[in-house]
Formats: sequence, structure tokens, C-alpha cells
Amino acid sequence: MGNQYATYNPAREAAELGRRPDDHELLLLFSLQKKFMSRLVECPYHLSLLERYWDAMVFPIQPFQRNSNEWMKIGFTSENPAVDIRAGGELGLECLVFFVENYPGEARMMIRQFGYPFAKAGNAIVRVLMEIFYVIQMDGNKGTFPVQETLYWQLLESEMSFFQLYAFCVLMFDELFCEWVSTSRVIPQTNCATSIVAQLADQGKAKLLATLCRAPEHLTDLIALCGNGQILRKNNLKLQLENKKPKLNAWTRPIVPSASSESLFDGLQQKMH
Repeated sequence: MGNQYATYNPAREAAELGRRPDDHELLLLFSLQKKFMSRLVECPYHLSLLERYWDAMVFPIQPFQRNSNEWMKIGFTSENPAVDIRAGGELGLECLVFFVENYPGEARMMIRQFGYPFAKAGNAIVRVLMEIFYVIQMDGNKGTFPVQETLYWQLLESEMSFFQLYAFCVLMFDELFCEWVSTSRVIPQTNCATSIVAQLADQGKAKLLATLCRAPEHLTDLIALCGNGQILRKNNLKLQLENKKPKLNAWTRPIVPSASSESLFDGLQQKMH
């Protein structure tokens, strides 16, 4: 028979109950929330992110174009990339840039002639992560992370750790798409429907949460969830984001869109609360 009078273990008890985020994690979560809810605008930083995506993916090298059919060859569904990235705000665009700059081989492999809309899938993954970390609620309102108890706040060691987790989820999504193709025996003649992207993103969310509820200590504890999970061990990653935004000074001119010209981000509205 088992021990009916097990010794009380406060560490185990705390792990089972979860905890609220500490001060360091709170600052990171607030930063992620601000970026996710920041709409994309015609500013040097957002345009520079698009240009970095272009430089990482367009081959042979071509001068950057804000509107071009070339965007449809590198993961977007329109010649105007803004159509696909509106839902993820500034954070969604940063995540896409992080992935293609640090994992260009994997990104090119995923952007197949017939597959799924890569940029839209990336934004769906960002939203899933925002829900997992209670940054937003299912209806898009601000989440409850300041008072939320979970078993996995410790994964948010730094901004880099979040972007690594995003990259891992992108690869997991690609595996789920390949499984969907093999089981449904449907090979899309064009990119699959957005509803399929949403369905696969939700499957990935459920799969990830099942492991997160076991209180993983580090991102590397998630490796077994994905065949390419070893990317979580990759070092020397490039991260040039908000803290390195170009600063305006007396020698630089801000980009002011002409009233007669259409802005790259015209019509993009990010819900603010």
C-alpha cells in the first residue's frame, strides 16, 4: 500500500496551485500587450521591419518595394503585405521578422507554392500565444495576466524567450498542417482557407497547453512536442526590436505620407482598450 500520510511538500503544493507572474514577468507581459495592441502605422520602425522581412526572403536580391507581386512569393496573399498582418499589430510583425531572419531555411521551406498563407498563420500563432499567457481574452479584450495563476510563467525569462517560443510554435504549426494534408488527403491547389489556419492554430494551442500544465522549467522542456524542437537550443539569435528603434534627430526627416498617396497601412485598425 502507498503511504497514506505523505509529508507536506510546500514546493509541490505551490507547483500544483500555480502562481502569479513576478515583477520581471509582469513587465515583459505588459510590453507584449502594448505591442500586440499597437496598430501598424506609416513610421520608420514599422517600415524598416517590412524591409528586413523583404531582405531576408526575396532572392535574388531586389530593391525593397512596399507594394509588389513579389510579396505573394514570400508568404503573403496580396501585393500589399498590410492585408495579412493587420491582426497582429506591431508584435505580429516583429515575430515574423524574427523568424525569417533567424530561421531563413525553414521559412523558405514553409512558403510552398501550395500550402498555407504563411504571414496569416504567423499572426494566428501570435494571437494563440497572447491567449495562452492571458495577455488578451478570447474576445480580444485585455487579459487577466496580472492576477492570473499558472504553472508556466517561468518560461518568460526574457523577450528573447518569447520569440523563441513563437518560432517553435511556427514549426509545430507546419507539422500540424502536414498531418492535416496526409489525413484529409486534400492537397490545396492554392493556399488553404483561413478557417483551416484557425483550426490548426487551435490544435497547436491545445497541444502546447497540455505540456505547459505540467510546469515546465525551461523552453527546452517542450522539445518533444515538435520534430524540429531542437531549434530551442539554438544560440546566437538576432533580436533587434523595439529597444533599437531608429531615433529621430536633427539629421533625419520623419516619413510623412502624402495626403494624395495611399499609405501602406491604410485601413489597418488594431483594437484598443
